[in-house]
Amino acid sequence: MASAARNGKGASMSTKRMVVAGGVLLVGVGCGTAQFHNAHGKRGAGTISPNRSEVRPEASPLDISVLEENSDQRHAGGPLAGTGERLSQTIELGCADSSGAIIEVNPSQADPNNAIQKLRLLGGPSVEIGKDGKPMNQPAIDPEGEPQDVVTGEEPLPPKPPIETSENANVIARVKGRFCPTSQNALTVLFVVDFSGSMGSHYPDAGAPLSPGYDPQIAGSCGRMRAAQAVMGKIKAARKTGDKVTVGMVPFAGGIVTEKMIKMIDAETFESQITKDSFCSYVIQHASFGVDPSNPGGMQSPGIDASTNYTAAFTAAKSLLSGIYGRKEVFFITDGEPTSGGADPTQAGIAAGTDLRESVGNLTLNALILGNPPASAEQVLINVAGSTNRMRKAVNADQLAEQIMSFPDASIDVATGKATLTILPYKPEAELGLRYLQQEAAEPGIWSYETQPFVLLGK
Repeated sequence: MASAARNGKGASMSTKRMVVAGGVLLVGVGCGTAQFHNAHGKRGAGTISPNRSEVRPEASPLDISVLEENSDQRHAGGPLAGTGERLSQTIELGCADSSGAIIEVNPSQADPNNAIQKLRLLGGPSVEIGKDGKPMNQPAIDPEGEPQDVVTGEEPLPPKPPIETSENANVIARVKGRFCPTSQNALTVLFVVDFSGSMGSHYPDAGAPLSPGYDPQIAGSCGRMRAAQAVMGKIKAARKTGDKVTVGMVPFAGGIVTEKMIKMIDAETFESQITKDSFCSYVIQHASFGVDPSNPGGMQSPGIDASTNYTAAFTAAKSLLSGIYGRKEVFFITDGEPTSGGADPTQAGIAAGTDLRESVGNLTLNALILGNPPASAEQVLINVAGSTNRMRKAVNADQLAEQIMSFPDASIDVATGKATLTILPYKPEAELGLRYLQQEAAEPGIWSYETQPFVLLGK
């Protein structure tokens, strides 16, 4: 969460600018998990004890440089605490700072050679997804093993007022702020949509009558399309001036249908791309497999069969959402249990969904199942989403839009509150405690928090 600016070899630079979080101080705001990230989106491994709704006694300031695992880096010249005047600073963050903020200590003139100043932090690196759901272009790694600066074309975060200090001050900081999980501000929405063969016209079994499918294209529309339109309508109604909403869509069958994927784009552009061609398609097998290729929306995707691969779907979602700051919502729409994606497709799919929820901060996963599936299929979706509140069933395609609108608003489970502190080049596993994470009595839907104090390192 704090970092001394450094040159290519990891040594402290002689600037008077204290860089917080490798260029910024980031407060992840989310539906279930509060996290403090560094500029590259990495997260420390420390966890916080549950039940943080009460105020805890204040802990001693955390100084990462004195931790045993950082002794080698400390003796090698890693940034240290100042030895001058002891100063105490409280950094206040509100709902408008839910995606992060830039805090400067003794800001100096802009240094064109300081790559830290080039970081753009809303959004993540551009990611190309392969048919297996994995990224095809990993972020570049510099010789020191750190991801290179990410420039995404997004506007930089707004700076907060600078904190003026003497050059060698010993600065003890803490962060106090508010979580507003229903606020859009910086919201990312991702639709993960089933394009398996059973969505369109198909023969369920050899010799069986032709089935129209669970969500066939009728009169230029389908349930998946109307469900996406309903979500976008709700977002538009709640949107305020200055809110930044980014939306994308991952279509999957036996793998990722890359030619139908909609990359992360602004909400207005995405809304214009919700069409029968983008949402009402399904993958057909070879004609000998007994599927009617003349059904509207039927398509063949090279290297992809008509099965249902949860693992590829959730892997692709993780690839797209990792490194994106702010609140994230995933809407997963399928018509059945996974039938491909590992030796045990069901367990592999559940594991991939769980990994998505646990590894991408500030994310809510909503799962919808279409048709009249057995109870076992519903339980798989509950396990994927992590809660019965996050699973809905639509008996037919016409109910999809109604059911997708019935999910509860995002909230925070105080038992999952966590904060970690990263100061490069030290190891980023340090746990930063929370004095409290509690709901505001006078303002329902808003949670306040305060971190353990920590030492800013470097000049």
